[in-house]
Amino acid sequence: MKTNRWQRMIPLLCLTVLTLSFASGHALGAAPRPLDDNSHPSPFAWTQGQIEVQFNGESPSFHVIALNDSRIGLSVDVQGVAEVNHSGGLVAYAPFSSEGTQWNLSWTNVSGGLLVNLTGSVPVYAMQGTWNASELPEEFNNPLGNAAVVLTFHLHNSSGASGWTVKFDLSVQGWPWTSPSDQLGASISVEAESESHVSNGASGDNVTEGENSTGVPVATLSWGNSANVTYPSGATQVANVSATTHFTDDGTSSSVHLLFGGVAGGYSSLFYDPSVWLNALAFHGQGGLLAWALTPLGLGAILVGVAVVLVLTLTALKLRRQKPAMELSGTLPHCARCGGALTVSMGSGVRILKCASCEEHPHSGSSIAHIHAVAPPHLSDVSS
Repeated sequence: MKTNRWQRMIPLLCLTVLTLSFASGHALGAAPRPLDDNSHPSPFAWTQGQIEVQFNGESPSFHVIALNDSRIGLSVDVQGVAEVNHSGGLVAYAPFSSEGTQWNLSWTNVSGGLLVNLTGSVPVYAMQGTWNASELPEEFNNPLGNAAVVLTFHLHNSSGASGWTVKFDLSVQGWPWTSPSDQLGASISVEAESESHVSNGASGDNVTEGENSTGVPVATLSWGNSANVTYPSGATQVANVSATTHFTDDGTSSSVHLLFGGVAGGYSSLFYDPSVWLNALAFHGQGGLLAWALTPLGLGAILVGVAVVLVLTLTALKLRRQKPAMELSGTLPHCARCGGALTVSMGSGVRILKCASCEEHPHSGSSIAHIHAVAPPHLSDVSS
């Protein structure tokens, strides 16, 4: 019976080994981070649910990462806000990383998560150039005034199993307009993680980070096609959002220039809400499991699992040949000589029927002697 119990455990052991192989492969590549209950948030990092948002503290530059896999993430830098004339020329620019800007972090607990605010008073400088150029000017002179900028990050637990979304709001107030016929624009850069690249999304309103070898989406920066503006009189309008994207030659980073058009300038506030989506299935689960399996780490884990399963299977077959098993059930036959009841005992790899009333053990001739593992399971069906 011990041999039978061992054989029944073989499938369970195989499944356990395969599960451990996949789990170890994921753990080696994931470098998971500890969850933070937000009771004592660090100065520049917050966690909520399955995501973490890290801030560098010097500008609205942040990194969104999945807690269960550090490869699933996206680095975003909101570089600045510009005033652009009707011909696309750069009139003024407020760089968010300028030395004269002090950013302050604050957070509020809300139902289901956190609201994290990054607030700064940003100097606005007179500027010349082209708004859609791949690189904006880096020298800033002739300040025109300051604009109040607030970025609000929504960290909630409401995302689905396929991924997690971090929405962030861009609010600009008190812009020192050069001309009411101009428009505002925002510059955002995106940096890919290792083993991935960035490219334009199919819909044209996002930048997607894809895994290098498979192209599976890892993360996406998306922007909507409208923004809300409010004038000093209290009137509101909806601006149209257009985008120009520039990518580096190696595809590791991109810059996105958003332009809020279709409305008159001179408004007192601008409100816009892009978002970052992390693909939880990039390296695991539906669609993403194949991508993970094709990596060296995934192939190694699979090969280890297959090797262990083969060893366990061969061991089980060897034990089965050495110690054959037979389940005995039903009524035992009687001795053909004396009619007495037979008993069962073990020999060398066989089961032997013996008669307690007779001197000869086992019987010979027409009597039942050795019953091997190939015998029928019910001894009552064996003719005496």
